[in-house]
Amino acid sequence: MSNPDIFSEADRITHLTRSYSQVIDGKCYGTRGSTFIGVKLHPRGGDGQQGADLDEALFKTAKGAHFLSKGKLFSNRTSRLGLEPLTDAKALEWAEKNLDAATIKRHFPDVKDAVTKRGRPVAPPGRLRAGDRLRALLTSS
Repeated sequence: MSNPDIFSEADRITHLTRSYSQVIDGKCYGTRGSTFIGVKLHPRGGDGQQGADLDEALFKTAKGAHFLSKGKLFSNRTSRLGLEPLTDAKALEWAEKNLDAATIKRHFPDVKDAVTKRGRPVAPPGRLRAGDRLRALLTSS
């Protein structure tokens, strides 16, 4: 007989954001003093141990480095926690998969809106808008 996950979302988030540090490749990463950006809680099934993914929280250090705090609470109250450094590109990729647009724009200021001020979609790189295509045809003759 399997027990339902006995930990609330608040318990799981507290676990991921508790004061914890780890030295990785000669650099010290830690949740204390870093900015919490967002969290991804994976669904739990059964006793929360078999096949459950690690919960993840994204942080940014005071020096601008991103890292994930990964952990899992088990039904016997033991836990596993680790930190994983991320490049800026990987941190943004994780955020795009797991966080809302407002949070991403707040923590990744280089992200641009996908629409112009007039509400028209921005042309993807390498693609011309209709007016630009016509102008290019007229000037190439």
